[in-house]
Amino acid sequence: MKPNPKSVLVALVLPIALMVAGVSLLGPSEARVLGVPAIFVYVVVLFPTVAGLMALAWNLWDKHESYDEEPAPQAVAR
Repeated sequence: MKPNPKSVLVALVLPIALMVAGVSLLGPSEARVLGVPAIFVYVVVLFPTVAGLMALAWNLWDKHESYDEEPAPQAVAR
């Protein structure tokens, strides 16, 4: 089974881009949310976001794919 490019983009590339962009922008920041550094809040919020993106990609593009492996070839008795 070949992976669907849209699924790979949404479930793999987009979360990586969000993590890199957020950490790059919020890393040097002194901003705080309820006394917690904003970078920590961003990373914690990103976990369920990534799970949601993966679920979205699966539901939109991969749900109806067959994940069965090809049967192994039968051994020939000698």
